[in-house]
Amino acid sequence: MSSAAVLQGLLVTAGVASVVVRVQPLFLAVKWAGVAYLAWLAFASLRSAVRGHYADIGAHEVSRPSPWIAYRRGFLCNATNPKILVFYLSLLPQFVGQDAPWTAWLAHAWTVPFLGTLWLLLVVGLVGSLRFWLERRPVRRAFDASAGLALCLFCVSLAREA
Repeated sequence: MSSAAVLQGLLVTAGVASVVVRVQPLFLAVKWAGVAYLAWLAFASLRSAVRGHYADIGAHEVSRPSPWIAYRRGFLCNATNPKILVFYLSLLPQFVGQDAPWTAWLAHAWTVPFLGTLWLLLVVGLVGSLRFWLERRPVRRAFDASAGLALCLFCVSLAREA
């Protein structure tokens, strides 16, 4: 979610990210919050794959989360990823001078979410054109199962690092 990256870029520019990374208990708390949220997403995907209850393509009452709920889920998933803060802290000094104004830091930090947004718009356009194939029940179950499994493996990997 690009708005989470915008927030993280702002935190790096303000210097908050360096505090989060250097204060080990705070960094670990953010990291474990991210692991917990990924675990919840994995559980929800696997539960959906097992249940396999999806509305028909032509149904008028498609059960989808509201745009606000979908946004909040994506934002939380990305905002609780402390590796983005570390990424910014390790990458930005290579492109921005130490004595550069804060606006230069912010402009460089916001390049990532800007390009990410362009990429996601391209993906949405492609997925939109394949919508009717992707909404078939067997395809959705396969996607939910593989996403849930991938998220579980990701959680285990992150938990082992912590």
